[in-house]
Amino acid sequence: MKQDHGGYVFTTTKIVDNQDGYFGLELHRSHDGKSQPVAKVVFWDAEGQYSVETMGEVPLTILEELILEARNTGR
Repeated sequence: MKQDHGGYVFTTTKIVDNQDGYFGLELHRSHDGKSQPVAKVVFWDAEGQYSVETMGEVPLTILEELILEARNTGR
């Protein structure tokens, strides 16, 4: 994802940790050349389901896109 919203640019990066048994996407919010992680969607192998963690305010439309992208990405 690369989405402009409210003066910020939101982008995703793939995350994988085979030792802890998860994969997913991390969402970054950029503004004025500074980027910070603001959310992640992770699929846990042991639980067989996704979970969402936010680390700040994330517009719902961006969060919905993040979840959809994570489900479509897979391993």
